[in-house]
Amino acid sequence: MGVSARGAQTAGEPPADSIAAGFLRYLADEVGKDVIRSKGHRPCSELDKPLLCRPDGA
Repeated sequence: MGVSARGAQTAGEPPADSIAAGFLRYLADEVGKDVIRSKGHRPCSELDKPLLCRPDGA
């Protein structure tokens, strides 16, 4: 199971200066990946098939 910024769905690309865009950048950053790992998950970028990564329940 992996967790991806793709799991945070938006209606199109959020404005660059928005809170949503900042959160997506945070998830893609190493700090965000560390948070994902601390919850027992692996970031999608570390999976064998990252493009198939889906959040729980998807």
